Amino acid sequence: MTADLKRHALTNLGDRGLTPAAAARASYISVRQLHRLFAREGLSFAAWVHEQRLRRCRDDLADRSLAHLAIAEVATRWGFRSAAHFSRAFAARYGVTPSEFRQACPQCPAAFTAPRRPPQDRAWAARQAPSHRPIR
Repeated sequence: MTADLKRHALTNLGDRGLTPAAAARASYISVRQLHRLFAREGLSFAAWVHEQRLRRCRDDLADRSLAHLAIAEVATRWGFRSAAHFSRAFAARYGVTPSEFRQACPQCPAAFTAPRRPPQDRAWAARQAPSHRPIR
């Protein structure tokens, strides 16, 4: 049953209306049952969908034939409602911003397949510093 739910979700990743209720309705089960099925695998439906969307965006950003698409278009294409939210989620998952990933990808296409921690250097620290404090 979980495989059917996942197949439905993968088919509809770009649909912003992909919710637990919509997926449950498509599989003729209750939302509660959907959550129970995913809980057996140690994750939630929403977390699984979020990860799949991030992976599809990463794949599209790595695809040179899609370089004409803006990063926001890639995010929207896979169901993200906000470019800012997508950028934060992508950076949290892969340790680089979507634009950094896209720039680095032609040189090292397999470099960002696993989550990484951002490097602890001055440039990274500067991006993390609150805007009301001067950066030294």
